[in-house]
Amino acid sequence: METGSQDADTFGTHAPGDPLRVIEALLKITQRHHFFMWAQGEMQTILPHEALIACLHGRGGACVSVQQFSWQPYFADDVLLQAFQLRHGLFADLLDVWRLAQKPLQIKLPEAVHKLHLHESVTLAACPREMDQVAIHGVCGHDGNMVSTFVFLNVPEVLSGQHLTLLEMIVPHMHGALVRVLQ
Repeated sequence: METGSQDADTFGTHAPGDPLRVIEALLKITQRHHFFMWAQGEMQTILPHEALIACLHGRGGACVSVQQFSWQPYFADDVLLQAFQLRHGLFADLLDVWRLAQKPLQIKLPEAVHKLHLHESVTLAACPREMDQVAIHGVCGHDGNMVSTFVFLNVPEVLSGQHLTLLEMIVPHMHGALVRVLQ
C-alpha cells in the first residue's frame, strides 16, 4: 500500500502513459542515471524505442555533448561524438533534415538514405544493430540555432500524429532535464 501512495505523491493521479506523468517525472530528474531510467521506463509508454541519443549543441549549432541512453549502447562514445561533429554523414544529415523542418519527424533510414541523399557513413558501419526507423526532434534557442536534438532509434514502424505531437510537447522538458543532468 505504501508503494501506491508513494507513486501518487511522485506522479500525482496520472496513469502510466499519461503525458503529464511523463513530464512530471522529467521535472524531477537531476542525475544521469535518473534520465536513463526515465528514457527506458516512462518515455517508453509514450514512444517505444531501443535507444535514445541526446545531443547538446553549442554556439552555431556545433555538437558539444552526446549521450546515449539504452540498455546496450549502439555506439562507442568516441565514435558517437565524432559522428555528430562531422559535417557529413548520417547524423549530420539527420540534424540538417530536422533543422529545415523544425518539427518531430519519423525517418525510415533505408528509404531516406536514397530519397534524401543521406550519407551512409562510418556511423552506420559502427552500429552493431540495424537502425530502421528513427524519430528526431530538437529545441532551438532564441537565436534560431539548435540547442539540443534527441534521436530515438528503432521506433515503431508507423508513428501516429499523436506520437509526434506528444514528442513536440515533451522534448523541451527533455532538454531542461538533460541540461540539469550534465551540469
